[in-house]
Amino acid sequence: MYPIRYHLIRKLGFDQIHQSGNPVYLTVYPAGSHAYYPNPKEKQFYGEDKEQLLIFESTGYKPLLNPFYLQGLHAAIKWYGRTQLNMPDIRIRLTDPRRKGQDKLKN
Repeated sequence: MYPIRYHLIRKLGFDQIHQSGNPVYLTVYPAGSHAYYPNPKEKQFYGEDKEQLLIFESTGYKPLLNPFYLQGLHAAIKWYGRTQLNMPDIRIRLTDPRRKGQDKLKN
């Protein structure tokens, strides 16, 4: 088994998280960003930072995609929280926590 590698690209003022071997990548947006409009064809994850809510939106998601790639997105958010935000226990949600009745994915 080879180690999973992540790298960041800064594009248009936002971080993009890429995982080697995964065709899907994530773009990180602050929740209040005027540049963010959810794409209904992509997956959105919500991560709570110490100071703000972050939105992680996929690019390249397809419904019949290998489940390994989706697991990799969760791991990529954890990596980003640990290495870029100094938050090893970033809380990841599948739905926007600013709305009532939302379920938490995992810590």
